[in-house]
Formats: sequence, structure tokens, C-alpha cells
Amino acid sequence: MKTLLVAVATISMLIGVLVATIVAPDDVLGRKHSFPKMAKATYFTAGRGTGADVPNLAGVKEVVALCDAGDVLLTGGLLNLDAGTQIESLDPQVGNQRFVARFRPSGADEVTVTALCSDFPPAHP
Repeated sequence: MKTLLVAVATISMLIGVLVATIVAPDDVLGRKHSFPKMAKATYFTAGRGTGADVPNLAGVKEVVALCDAGDVLLTGGLLNLDAGTQIESLDPQVGNQRFVARFRPSGADEVTVTALCSDFPPAHP
């Protein structure tokens, strides 16, 4: 019977510690969340032009939209395509904080690539 009481007390203590760990504020426990903090603002940035040639892909052009250093790429897109232009790829490169669009233009097609970025300090101008 004594062993059962010790086991129940130990389980109760572990549950209490677990609940306190889950609900206590971080500063009380001296730990930090594993989730990244969200920025208070976002902004759009754009890259425009007829594109740079992509090595080893004949006829394919590339235009890039960049986030500021330290900011986080959320999404991006491609605008202002001519009717005959073919999209090869839309590539969000989160590690490089840039959105890359590759396309086969139907002539001198000037396109716009956009990126939506989370704004972390220093603030985006």
C-alpha cells in the first residue's frame, strides 16, 4: 500500500510540473518558445525586367524579388505576362529570402515579380 501511495504522489507531482510548464509564462521558467515571433508589419517588394538568362536552360529568363536582410519571405507572385509567355517555375526561396520566377518570354516580355515579406528590425524603408 505504501508503494502505491508513493507512485500516486510521484505521478501527481509530475503532472503538476507538466501543467505548470505548459501554462506558466516563459519568463517565470527562464525558457523561450520554440516558435519564431511574428513581425508586426509586412511589405511588398518587386523585381521588374525582361529577365536574366538562366544557365543550362535555353530561352528561359529569371526575375527575382528580394526581402531585406533579416526579414522573412512569406509568399510571392508573377505579374504582367504577355499572352504567349510560359511560366517555367515560381520558386519561393525562404532560406535566401527571395522569390524567383522563371519563364519563357514570347518576345521582349517585361514582367514583375513580387515578394511579401515579414518586416523584422531594422524597419523596411
